[in-house]
Amino acid sequence: MFLATLAAGLVLLAMPELAQAAPTDWPTYHRDNFRGGSDPFAAAFVGPLTSGWTSVALGKWALIVVLLGFFACTFGAALETTLACGYSIAQYFGWQWGKFVAPKDDARFHLSLILTLVAAAAVLLSRADPVKLTEFVIVLSAAALPLTYFPVLVVANDPEYMGVKTNTPVSNALGVAFLVLLLVVSVAAVPLMIITKAGG
Repeated sequence: MFLATLAAGLVLLAMPELAQAAPTDWPTYHRDNFRGGSDPFAAAFVGPLTSGWTSVALGKWALIVVLLGFFACTFGAALETTLACGYSIAQYFGWQWGKFVAPKDDARFHLSLILTLVAAAAVLLSRADPVKLTEFVIVLSAAALPLTYFPVLVVANDPEYMGVKTNTPVSNALGVAFLVLLLVVSVAAVPLMIITKAGG
């Protein structure tokens, strides 16, 4: 319920800002700006969703459907991310979790979900640029890839755990080659972000 309210609030709060940014004459704006390459985001997304042109061409119900779609996507992504954080934390520390476990028996799992929501709300209220924040997080996740891939490669070579599915020499060669590639990406990610100013 909290996630649904948060997602709906984001959609409602964004509408006045998007309406101010939208062009009043959408077809002319598209011809003069989008084809010329300037402000493609506004031309492709903001304009057709918030301008009067959409209401005339598709009707207000189409705009309502689009907003409901935004809400569904935002709510789904928030729910998936929250659960993924809870699963990762619970698995790492060996806590009980899952739909077959009573809430009183996996309280730490539910607490991790609540703390994830609180942290996400704090980031949202900080008014940080979501695009820049996303770019920064993606770079950091790329830098951390070897840390998540190497344990998988080690387990894949454990015959007691994997049995007949243990890595073959060919699989190991491919796995090590991929690990080397991830190491190169990991080492280069942060310096490239600094050099390119995150694409800015």
